[in-house]
Amino acid sequence: MDIKYVSFDIDGVLVNSENRLKLCLKSNNEVDWDCFLDCRKLFMDSPKTRNINLLKLLRNRGFGIIIVTGRRESMRKCTIDQLRSFGVNEFEDLFMRPMIIPNRTRFISLG
Repeated sequence: MDIKYVSFDIDGVLVNSENRLKLCLKSNNEVDWDCFLDCRKLFMDSPKTRNINLLKLLRNRGFGIIIVTGRRESMRKCTIDQLRSFGVNEFEDLFMRPMIIPNRTRFISLG
């Protein structure tokens, strides 16, 4: 039997983070990412129940669940705690943004 997987994002898909986003907008409407990606502000979020119910339905039908997010790896524990508090208890893996982004080689045209 083939195992099929479905992936879900967190912010905007499983979690309504609009209140946290509004709080973390700068005066020029750019996001203050250090503010938005602060575990102490996750209490402002709410579950997106319809999407969480879909996740559970797919899980119950045998699909593997993969969760992906732009949240930093340093937020892993508070993110898992938040997901569990919203009823997302079972998933195969959670992929997060690395804490350190490696330097990229830059190519310079010399002529």
